[in-house]
Amino acid sequence: MTRFLLRRLAAIPLTLLGVSLLVFLATQVLPGDVARTVLGREASDDSVRALDHELGLDQPLFMQYGSLAFSPDGTLLATGSDSTVRLWDVKSGSLRATLTGNVQLVRAVAFSPDGTTLAAGNNDGTTLLWDADLPRAGAIADSICHGLRRDFTEAERTEYLRGQDSTPVCPDPER
Repeated sequence: MTRFLLRRLAAIPLTLLGVSLLVFLATQVLPGDVARTVLGREASDDSVRALDHELGLDQPLFMQYGSLAFSPDGTLLATGSDSTVRLWDVKSGSLRATLTGNVQLVRAVAFSPDGTTLAAGNNDGTTLLWDADLPRAGAIADSICHGLRRDFTEAERTEYLRGQDSTPVCPDPER
């Protein structure tokens, strides 16, 4: 039963992504112009175009929705929204990393062909690069165990290993 619930909870981020995409596409077919509505009927065409550009409404639909990119091996999904890039595990739907550093709205994300580097671009032409070759959870736990030279405390287990059983993460303190 616990495994079933965990699978359902892991599916929530991808389900929300799908629902938000459907809502976005539905709003695209509605009549009206966001910039004209914000600025009012009396706004000049130049003002409307400037606001369209600022909001990214002059971009293709896939860029207006947000930036999405799958890693070449299909295991990670990068999403760009606001000034943040998030890396999601495709299989589990869990968030693997949150990458910050952008000061503007992220407009495009892309993986390098080998999948080890992630690029994020903004409207102002700035591009940031991150190491996308993330270690797996087991490798992270091994590294932490080696550094701590002890097992996780109950408080650490509650904070960092939610939903996992109480078996020792670092069974051998001499690691």
